[in-house]
Amino acid sequence: MLKIYSDELWLPANTNHTVLLYPFWGEIPVPPGEPDTNRFKNFVLNVHTAVNLVNEPNIADVFVLPFEYRSDALSLDLANKAAQSAKRYGKKLIIFFNSDSPEPIHIENTIVFRTSFYKSERRKHEYAFPGWSVDFTEAYSNGFFPKKKESDPSVCYCGYVNNKRLGLKQALKNILVKPKSKSYEYGAYIRGKAVERLLRNNKIKCDFIIRDDFWASQSKGLKETRKEYANNMLNNPYALVTRGAGNFSYRFYEVFSCGRIPVFINTDSVLPFEEFINWKEHMVWVNDTDINSIGEILLDFHNKISPEAFIELQIRNRKLYEDWLSPLGYFSHLKEYIK
Repeated sequence: MLKIYSDELWLPANTNHTVLLYPFWGEIPVPPGEPDTNRFKNFVLNVHTAVNLVNEPNIADVFVLPFEYRSDALSLDLANKAAQSAKRYGKKLIIFFNSDSPEPIHIENTIVFRTSFYKSERRKHEYAFPGWSVDFTEAYSNGFFPKKKESDPSVCYCGYVNNKRLGLKQALKNILVKPKSKSYEYGAYIRGKAVERLLRNNKIKCDFIIRDDFWASQSKGLKETRKEYANNMLNNPYALVTRGAGNFSYRFYEVFSCGRIPVFINTDSVLPFEEFINWKEHMVWVNDTDINSIGEILLDFHNKISPEAFIELQIRNRKLYEDWLSPLGYFSHLKEYIK
């Protein structure tokens, strides 16, 4: 049980508190029709198995900044005050940063959990923070059912590919002209390249739904397109996972919630609990420098794995989501980093 301490005086006016405090200070309401409603329900209901908010700072294991990190002057001032308060008690301050930005956080005496950053630039007190959707197995399926191995691998992708609506000249530029690997544009480039290379390979079944826009088709509405997106994963054993504008992917966690096998494009990525989990045992791992060979890498993986191991891998991936990647699973293991 991780004992945490926070203070509402450190929360700027009109600012939401962070997810870790939902069970204690109340869950933030979401707009009607939001597809990820109740994504933190299991964590809120079962927090007593993982985390306890204490009223006395001296008995806490760690302090928690009550809002997600922001770099405006007021937020930085409050964060520094919280960090200094933690230091006086001989504790560290946890900061959560859910953003596409890889900007460095210069606050001493902290443990930072963030979505977007790079392994080559990672500081020793920084760790990966998930981007959560609802549990797709619970929300869109009548239970978890692993897919059987077929002769040819079937890989899914449902989403936006930036070059779809562009003219031919700009579309070719997006694929052929490689942006800098740490730019926001690199996510679009590597995603387009992966889709193109997989579609070229006639030994791979590509169940791709290419969207006109980032979220959904306007004609179907958000609810129906979100269901189509989830079913695309549930109906295929493999799912393409690439970074977005930031160097992380919501889809990564969604695929594990389905118990499917990511075809993961590594872009100098940091993954959750990589000190304890051998991620390469749970996915098809493709370094971005090998993107032109993504089809061959997937085929090699598929041809080598036995039908029994294929099913077992999906079972292990679903279990990994429940135990380590779901909100409850993730927060249950934060204590691994409190020293």
